[in-house]
Amino acid sequence: MGVAVDSAGNVYVADTYNNTIRRGFPASSAAPMLQPPSLSAGQFGFGITGLTNLAVNIESSADLLNWQVIGTCSLGGGSNTFVSTNSSQAAQFYRIQVR
Repeated sequence: MGVAVDSAGNVYVADTYNNTIRRGFPASSAAPMLQPPSLSAGQFGFGITGLTNLAVNIESSADLLNWQVIGTCSLGGGSNTFVSTNSSQAAQFYRIQVR
């Protein structure tokens, strides 16, 4: 087991029982949060809140296995809104990832 910290303040922990290295983020780069989704005029959307200038990718999947980047956003403080342009009625799942 081992612990290391890089110059950006990220913490790395060797998880020997799971054969992986885990990374923790400093509080100043807290992950963005999704706000409750809504459906309006046939369009699905949700809000994203996070630190100002935090860059995120918005990803979509039909099966939770294969993810595709469908947009990018630099958060501007407060609430940022994403509205899907997918007009099909097929099930879609969404997630955001910090870039």
